[in-house]
Amino acid sequence: MLRLVAFTLVIALAVAFGLALVRKWGWLEWMQVHSNGFFNKLLNCHFCTTFWACFGVTAVVFAITTWLPLLACPILATPIAVRLW
Repeated sequence: MLRLVAFTLVIALAVAFGLALVRKWGWLEWMQVHSNGFFNKLLNCHFCTTFWACFGVTAVVFAITTWLPLLACPILATPIAVRLW
């Protein structure tokens, strides 16, 4: 259980840093302007963007480590990363 909490915090911090960097460099706004209606709505929602970013980072980590409980991390990391971002 402690391991899951540690992974969740690491993923939340990594995603919050990544999204802050993407926003600072203007990539998020560029993607919002140049995307279709669905992705524009998705990228304008902090919760949705954070969830899918957490899911993507977790999928990469899961592919590397193949540890099954890690799949719960996007759900647990999203509320933390939303507040940090």
